[in-house]
Amino acid sequence: MYNVKTIIFYSFVITFILLFIFSFEFTKKISKNLFIASLPLSALQDTEINNYDLKPIESFQEDSGSQQEVKKENIITKTVPEYSKQDQIDDILEKIDILNQQITDLRISESMQVESAQIENKNLPEQAPESPVIEEISQETEVNDQLYTNIETIEYSFSGNNPVYPKILISEVQISGLGDEKQEFVELYNPEEKDIDLTGWYLQRKTKTASSYSTFVPNILFSGKKITSKGYFLVAREDFVFVNQADIVVDNPLTEDNSLMLKNPSGEISDKVGWGDAQDYELLATINPLQGKSIGRKIVVGQPYDININLEDFELNQPSPKTINTTYVFVEPTILEPVDLVPPFVNFTLDTLQKSLNITINFTLIDPIGLVSPSGIDSYIFRWQKDLENGAWQEETEQKVDESPISINIQKDFIGEDEKNYYFQVKVKDTAGNESDWLPTIPATTKISLFKKILISEVKTEGQSAKDEFIQLYNPNDILVNLVGFALKKKTSGGIESNLVSTDAFIGTVGPMDYFLIAPQDNDDGTKNYMGEIVPDLRYSGTSFSIADNNTVLLYNADDQLLDKVGFGTAVDFETAPAQNPGENKSIKRSETFSDTDNNEEDFNISGQEDIEAPLIIEDLLE
Repeated sequence: MYNVKTIIFYSFVITFILLFIFSFEFTKKISKNLFIASLPLSALQDTEINNYDLKPIESFQEDSGSQQEVKKENIITKTVPEYSKQDQIDDILEKIDILNQQITDLRISESMQVESAQIENKNLPEQAPESPVIEEISQETEVNDQLYTNIETIEYSFSGNNPVYPKILISEVQISGLGDEKQEFVELYNPEEKDIDLTGWYLQRKTKTASSYSTFVPNILFSGKKITSKGYFLVAREDFVFVNQADIVVDNPLTEDNSLMLKNPSGEISDKVGWGDAQDYELLATINPLQGKSIGRKIVVGQPYDININLEDFELNQPSPKTINTTYVFVEPTILEPVDLVPPFVNFTLDTLQKSLNITINFTLIDPIGLVSPSGIDSYIFRWQKDLENGAWQEETEQKVDESPISINIQKDFIGEDEKNYYFQVKVKDTAGNESDWLPTIPATTKISLFKKILISEVKTEGQSAKDEFIQLYNPNDILVNLVGFALKKKTSGGIESNLVSTDAFIGTVGPMDYFLIAPQDNDDGTKNYMGEIVPDLRYSGTSFSIADNNTVLLYNADDQLLDKVGFGTAVDFETAPAQNPGENKSIKRSETFSDTDNNEEDFNISGQEDIEAPLIIEDLLE
């Protein structure tokens, strides 16, 4: 018979064996559940999983003594989470982390139970130690009666039963371009000697005012991606110039004062960087990237620098996605010395009418003040032209100006011809080499018109009637004279002066050495006053105007200059001495030489009606 001790001993052994078997089966199912939970979502989209595989640990514990498994139909929804559900994905990852921890605790408990059983029962086999590093796993897992094969390279090590992921660095960040706000990217760098599978990794972002991190790049976008050894991985903004180089494209923005956090599939922080006034960073935040520039890790001995201090690790970079970082070197802009770029100009001071053949042309050369001080006048060229339409410009030699003044007045002596129009321009250059065009654009112009002596050659005061009279002018010059604006006046014996022909009414020209006849108007009833045969060139301004004995006749030019006057009889105004009154049907007339001694008595003689001279015809004069 078995004694009590033996029964108790065998009962203990049987109980321990049952516990060991249960623990082994329990661990197997938990491992299977973990494997399914770690599968990429894409692998689960078309896979049905039984209810038992999806039970949490608590369900296993509740059913551990039960021989009957509760059968329920459980179907996995075939929907891949959208970016907007990233927070739910993050929660699932955290639950997986908790599940991993529970599995580890159970395995530790199991190990302790095995060790305790080994102490009491030496016949039980020892458990083989776990391999610390798994580089390549070929798993064949049957999920809901379907064979699923998953072969991948994993660069992970295990501490106990928790995977230890290699470190991946955030190596460069650009948040804006010079001309496009979407010129943004995040560059990752793999410092390891082997390629790293990025499945399950994700990037988070936190703004200056946010209370927590939000998804920047969800793990679904990293699924199936790898980063090569010593290589780069680029996340770029949509429509960015580097989008063709990007491994992942997002439409999430980056701004000043942000933080970025890279996490591995276990939810552990692989790297973190904060810039500006970011809330989160490694010890000290680095600077905000300038517009069109990036922040990148310093390159030390050919590798990105990482001492877990953002301010020390990062510096301002010239953007260099997927290539070794390039330090931005600020080049002080070259400040050019101010240069005088404004050419000088000219101002003419010139009367439009000259009374002499010898005239002075006045003009001022000016080097204007622009953005810088003027360099000063260096030289000028003067040119002139007679009769602009038909003439040719006469250009003088260049004239140097001493001491390079900012402005200088120039006086140019010039000799012209009477009754000619002249045009003038100047081209001027400063000491900086700025040269003007010919100025002014519309040339300065003047006309030389000498004083023309027009004489009163004959006067008649009465004939067949009291107003049968005339006054004749003579042009002793060798050029035609324009009489527009002249005035013919009389002065009575009492000294009262009045118009015979007013300035406004005086028109006509008189040819060289020719005559110009002026007579009264006809009466209002049409009867004639002037009875001469020669047709007058001009009539008095008014019908009542008339001259008489003892009057003075005065002639003024257009400048109101007195050209000639004749006083006769007892006139109060005359040249030296008055001439005689003409008398009835007589006139007083200058001598044939048209001498003008400024003595009316000497210059004029009594003449008959028949002596009136007819105006000369130029053709006859030339003959």
